[in-house]
Amino acid sequence: MKNIHDFLKRFAIAAFLILFSLTMVIPSVHPATVAAATANYGTKDLTSGSQGSAVTQLQKDLAGLGFYLYSIDGWFGPKTHDAVVKFQKSAGLKADGLVGSITKSSLNKILTQDLTLGSQGSAVTKLQKDLAGLGYYSYSIDGSFGPKTHDAVVKFQKSQGLKTDGLVGPITKSALEKASTAPSKASRKTVTIAAGTTYATPMYIIDSGVSGPVVMIVGGVHGNEPAGYTAAGKVKDWKIKKGKLIVLPQANKKAVQNKTRTYNGDLNRAFPQSSSGTGNNTLAKSIYSAVKKYDVDWLMDMHEGYNYTKISDSVGQSLIYYPTTTTKTMANAIVSKLNSGISTSYKKFTLYRYPVKGSLARACGQYLGVKAFIFETASKPSLSVRVNYQMKAADTLLSRLGMI
Repeated sequence: MKNIHDFLKRFAIAAFLILFSLTMVIPSVHPATVAAATANYGTKDLTSGSQGSAVTQLQKDLAGLGFYLYSIDGWFGPKTHDAVVKFQKSAGLKADGLVGSITKSSLNKILTQDLTLGSQGSAVTKLQKDLAGLGYYSYSIDGSFGPKTHDAVVKFQKSQGLKTDGLVGPITKSALEKASTAPSKASRKTVTIAAGTTYATPMYIIDSGVSGPVVMIVGGVHGNEPAGYTAAGKVKDWKIKKGKLIVLPQANKKAVQNKTRTYNGDLNRAFPQSSSGTGNNTLAKSIYSAVKKYDVDWLMDMHEGYNYTKISDSVGQSLIYYPTTTTKTMANAIVSKLNSGISTSYKKFTLYRYPVKGSLARACGQYLGVKAFIFETASKPSLSVRVNYQMKAADTLLSRLGMI
């Protein structure tokens, strides 16, 4: 009996120890999980007066979500407090400016959650801003992950060699962060169109070093239209913050030198009139080839008409676009911007569709899918006024694309 009693006693002690060890392990799971979730912000509450790396991380994350717009200094001052309150309000939390476990957890949840169609909120706002900065998103920053945001994500993923599923998970977020913080590789260079021929003329390529639209601006197709090639000569010196700006100031350099409309034929009728065409002469072929080589998205061809289109058969004071929905929207914006500063009705700009066949804008719009248009000022006002119209049109185009 004594042996049985000793056995039962030892069994009970062993069972107690096992149960005790289990009860000690189980509670430790939750705190470890919470600590991991809030590791970026430390274990202490953060409030006014706090300092250090935890506050630095807090400021970085609040800045990324659009709540903090000031320097990252690791000091929890009034601006950081206000940013925390704004975040708390947006997340439906108690807006006391205290960054405790609940606020930390909410921040981490927003920062780590996958984003996809239907997602809403500050994390989507940050995503849209990042995509816009890289040139993949050119619509309103509304914090709503809709089809346009999805398409922009897919384009970005494709550019990075990632799975193109439109889902913004850890891998895509990491790629976005890397791309957004990459050092700029901005450059300027000059190439020669129709090099080695009598038509040789310089073309300027301004590369921001940041992904974005490719815009080509052309002047001097006709040599007796000085507003176009004068304005283009100024645009080539502009700075851009994303994408590429390609400027061909004197497309028909010989005609410009001679101050004649044409030189060995009308260049504005020499571009392809079929999908398989390449152009009718050396100059047209070289320019058309450049549009394809640099994968141009938008093309503005600067021209002049001899009179106002509203009171004559000229096309002066008009914008003639090859119709697509996107191009029409842009054309309307440019014309509205210009007309807002013109009081005389017959001097206002008019929208037309379909540039003339054989023109650069028509060929690029119809056969290459470029969003292309001809911009015509009337030659009646002073040259300075006409140049200003041309430059304002170019400025509106680049501004709306987020390039300047």
